[in-house]
Amino acid sequence: MEGFEAGITYYNEQNSANVELLGWSTADGDGLFTGDFEDQAKGRSTTEQLLDQGADIIMPVAGPVGQGTIEAVQAAGGNAKIVWVDTDGCVSVEDACDLFLTSVMKNMDVAVHDTTVAAAEDNFEAGLYTGTLENGGVGIAPFHEFEESVPQEVKDAVDDLTQQIIAGDIETRPAA
Repeated sequence: MEGFEAGITYYNEQNSANVELLGWSTADGDGLFTGDFEDQAKGRSTTEQLLDQGADIIMPVAGPVGQGTIEAVQAAGGNAKIVWVDTDGCVSVEDACDLFLTSVMKNMDVAVHDTTVAAAEDNFEAGLYTGTLENGGVGIAPFHEFEESVPQEVKDAVDDLTQQIIAGDIETRPAA
């Protein structure tokens, strides 16, 4: 959530824009939460709150609760779009692909691969595995159904920003 906020702040600064973030504040360390990862009705009602406030892009950071987000967006006419989390939404929830701009992915396969190779080569070290853009442990999914409508200059900018984040030139957490 902090990274999403940092991205909005960066975008606004770079483009003299005023994209507004609803439902989360890093400064306050608080936002809208459902309290679990399973209750789809809570996901729907939380999304409805955001839609009522004018949100046009929803990022449900809540696992299966995100199904409620899909229901709310569809019930509202499907004009809002979704940034899915954890997996490529067009693979995990294929029938809602027309709602997913992209997905923020935790590439668990990379973590498993890296850990397995390290263990096989007697280089395994116990501890936390942190997925990053640099090690391929996180990333965004293709634009799928939006591939043709996302301008090439935006795609190029995403690639450039990815490299700047990897290089440490762009901070992915908002200033405290």
